[in-house]
Amino acid sequence: MDAPARTPWSRSIVTRTVTVFTLLVIGATLLAGYLVYRAVREQVQLTVRNDLRHDLDLAELRLRAFTTTLADDIAFLATNDPVLRLAGDTTGDSLVRAADLQRVALLMESFLRSRAVYAQVRLLAADSLGMELLRFDRIDGHVLRIADSALQAKGDRDYHQAAMALAPGETYFSRIDLNREHGALSRPLMPTLRAARALFGPWGTLVGLVVINADLRPVYADLLADQRTASTLVMLRPDGEVVLHPDSARMFRSELGKAEDPVVWLGAPLPPLDSVVAVGHRWWTFRALDDTPLPYTLRLGLGADTAPLLAELDARRDRALWLTLFIAGAFALLGLFFARSLAARLDRITAQVERYAAGTAGEALPTDRSDEVGRLARSLERMQQRIDERVLDLQQARHTAEEADRQRREITANLSHDVRTPLQAILGMADGIDRAALTVADRDRLEVIERSARRLHGLVDDLLLHARIDAGRGSPIAASVDIRELFTDTARTHLPAAEAKGLALRLDLTQAPEHFVTDALRLHRIVDNLVVNAVKYTEQGQVDLHVRSSGDRLVMEVADSGPGIPEERQRAIFQRFERAHTGDNTGDGAGLGLAITSKLVELLGGTLVLDSRPGLGSRFTVELPPLEAPVIAPAAPVPPPDLVRGLRVLHVDDVATNRDLLAQWAGTLGWTLTSCAGSAEALAACDGQAFDLMLIDMDLGGDMRGTELALRIRGLRRHRYVPILAVTAYAGAEQEAEALKAGMNARLVKPIDRAMLVEAAAFWTGRADGPCAERPELDALEEQYDRDAEKLLRVMTQYRREFATWRGEVLRAADNNEDEPLARVRHKLRPHLQLFGMGVSAEAIGTTQAPASVLLEVMTCCDRALLRRQAELAATAGPAAG
Repeated sequence: MDAPARTPWSRSIVTRTVTVFTLLVIGATLLAGYLVYRAVREQVQLTVRNDLRHDLDLAELRLRAFTTTLADDIAFLATNDPVLRLAGDTTGDSLVRAADLQRVALLMESFLRSRAVYAQVRLLAADSLGMELLRFDRIDGHVLRIADSALQAKGDRDYHQAAMALAPGETYFSRIDLNREHGALSRPLMPTLRAARALFGPWGTLVGLVVINADLRPVYADLLADQRTASTLVMLRPDGEVVLHPDSARMFRSELGKAEDPVVWLGAPLPPLDSVVAVGHRWWTFRALDDTPLPYTLRLGLGADTAPLLAELDARRDRALWLTLFIAGAFALLGLFFARSLAARLDRITAQVERYAAGTAGEALPTDRSDEVGRLARSLERMQQRIDERVLDLQQARHTAEEADRQRREITANLSHDVRTPLQAILGMADGIDRAALTVADRDRLEVIERSARRLHGLVDDLLLHARIDAGRGSPIAASVDIRELFTDTARTHLPAAEAKGLALRLDLTQAPEHFVTDALRLHRIVDNLVVNAVKYTEQGQVDLHVRSSGDRLVMEVADSGPGIPEERQRAIFQRFERAHTGDNTGDGAGLGLAITSKLVELLGGTLVLDSRPGLGSRFTVELPPLEAPVIAPAAPVPPPDLVRGLRVLHVDDVATNRDLLAQWAGTLGWTLTSCAGSAEALAACDGQAFDLMLIDMDLGGDMRGTELALRIRGLRRHRYVPILAVTAYAGAEQEAEALKAGMNARLVKPIDRAMLVEAAAFWTGRADGPCAERPELDALEEQYDRDAEKLLRVMTQYRREFATWRGEVLRAADNNEDEPLARVRHKLRPHLQLFGMGVSAEAIGTTQAPASVLLEVMTCCDRALLRRQAELAATAGPAAG
């Protein structure tokens, strides 16, 4: 089919429309961006820089004037004659001293009254005590002379010692800090600058010291008042301490025990001097305050908030935006004129496609047009035809696949049930035969019967396992496996078959690890299938099984001296129901072994490699990585048969051989067995007898299924708390969940042996703890309900129903490889375990991803404990509570 001709791009409606709109958008965007950029550049650079420098100049002038005035005042006092005479008076003339004291007092008082920023003027003696001779303070706005009795010694002050050491004409200036009285900060906090100068007599002798304490709060207030509304004036000492800031909480942080780096309030490191930098929405400039009488350099900084400027810029931006919108709107109207006809045509096609997607018919597409609309319509029409054909094919294929899958599942389940049921009788009856009374030939025949039955059992398991793996529902269960024991047991199992054919079965474990973390059951199945396959197809020679470790991986090789496998058949043998040599009579088997082996190796994350040549034998090499091993409690010991002696057991099964088998076992176990073939017979037995345990087949084949019978029995007061075990040949999770929902406590899958039956009976009748590593303690639960038997029976029943529901959810989740249901059950189960005193189990479930098997074991233990306690409560509380 020839490709349809394309419309030249220059004639395309879409091309012309897109080009026009693109040019319009680009032009409008460039114009608006240029206007905004120019406004930002001009406004920010010119306004901010000029304002910052101008305002900082004014602040610098004011501070320089203040420090100069302070220096002049302290120099004036230090050279004043009355001050010098008073400080250096040694004549002892009281009248002269009184006159000088009066003159100096008037002078100091006038200083304080004329200088609002001065907080204190003092005259100190020159001795080591530094005793105050005269002192005036400004208190609450009033200038007061301090009484002679309140004068203090200041010889221990830093400023006294530093000033006394100065040469004549030199002035001491303290650093700017908070004023202290008697060693403590004065309240309210007062930023202070001290100036001091030594007094020298006519012969150059040190006669005293004059000190002025300046209260910087008025100076700061004037400086801050001069600033613009959006400006921030700061001043820093040489050590980086902030001594001026509009926010007083930022000042003198070190002296207040709250040291703070300027980066915290500035938002960035201090910028270089005389530079203007932007920090966020604020612009900053810093300048050194030098050329002052102070012996150190202060750093003066000014920050300007650009919010007002941004407001102006926003206004300009809005004007530019409105202009852009106007231009874009005009261009859009023009573009709509060109796009209108195209939109109408596309809408028609879109509506038709939507109707097709909805499954309804519509009008014909405009396939007669010569432009893109016509091309699109013709392409959609062809696509619709192809989709219709593919959908029809997929529907037929899906129906075929679903029907085949349903039939496969049904056949597999029915085969499992139909084979397991007679296997129960075969294996059970064979186990009950007294071998000592048989002849050698009969014992050999019995072993053949048992071996064939177990082989058939393994075939059924293989079918189910293969079905589960194909459905993606198989997940490995990691555990530490004793490699030597597993491979030795497997070799011993197949040694008789090999010796019967004259083959040497050799096992090499010299390089094998002691233990390996993997799935024990699946590893056993892999080894067993490979050895069975090798023995089956080898007529003479030997079968070698070699196990070794390679790094952290396990490597096993199964080599035989058989006929080998042609290269063209090597891929096919890993498929179901395929054999390497279809023409040979190779004994039992259905061709599932290698197919399942390949799937199991893949499930465990390993590789399976075949090396074979006709006439030279075959070598299968399996390499497995280790799995992550969970923490698993040690297995409970198998209880002895005498532990369950004396039980009263009800057995309901419609198959006579199964009833006979259980009757045979019951006799050896010392049980009092009541055997029933149907539901009516079982209900009649329940009316007149009491039982310790009930075994009910789920498929009774009559008018009532086993689950329905269990529900009826649970409704009888006498048997409401008797453990009921489902016996079935169905191994699926759904059947077990159904049994739990019907009130049964557990399931036994046929074929069962006597040891399995003893273990289950001992556990559910309370004679063994089985998998329960931690026993539930119900005292806390009973205390919550005041040990009221009637209330406890109801609430325990509710708990058991919850556990039955959760066990069903866990079984389905494990069967389908789903993690979310397991997480939900862990979350809901943990508080119940804590209530039942199972703190270890609750902690393990809460801190680890407990697998489904652990959750099932814990809930099973709880169900048994609740059931047995209910039986005790019902027995002691009487008929009303039961």
